[in-house]
Amino acid sequence: MSSLPEPTPIPNRVRQRSRRPSQDAVLATTDADLDSAVARFTAKVIERPIADLQPSPRNARTHSKKQLHQIAGSIGDFGFVAPVLIDRHDVIVSGHGRVEAAKLLGMSTVPTIVLDHLDPDQLRALALAENRLAELAGWDNDLLKIEMSHLLEINFDVELTGFDTPQIDMCRAVTKPSNEAPPFVVARAA
Repeated sequence: MSSLPEPTPIPNRVRQRSRRPSQDAVLATTDADLDSAVARFTAKVIERPIADLQPSPRNARTHSKKQLHQIAGSIGDFGFVAPVLIDRHDVIVSGHGRVEAAKLLGMSTVPTIVLDHLDPDQLRALALAENRLAELAGWDNDLLKIEMSHLLEINFDVELTGFDTPQIDMCRAVTKPSNEAPPFVVARAA
């Protein structure tokens, strides 16, 4: 098994526009600065009772019943591999859908990570970023076709990936990468 290097902490820049530090400034970071940054946060996954967790009153993300069942199917097949992010008061920052899916599965506890190193404004920004950033990613349609084809060849339930049958069929029909939206995105009527 190969060992990956420890990630380098990123300076806290939530309140100001990010500017790239000069190479000299990066190299001038002292061991004390690094130790302080690392000491601020150590991710510890802790099982917590679902009953102790509070949904955020500011949660702007919504989940349909269908999606909650898809998340439950994913948890059932793959395990609860993405812990719920909570603040120091057990309020959910990210993972509302996973908690609701866990309830559907009859789970009484879920894995959590307490984000006690972030202030309230950073928590609010993270809640939005956690939900939005993945939406902004694109797809390599050729690789998507290869992955879907492989899963279908081994009779894997590909709907556990979040794609439904028409989308899967469309993905398999794609023959070249595109900078346009993936073929399974349907524009909503205004």
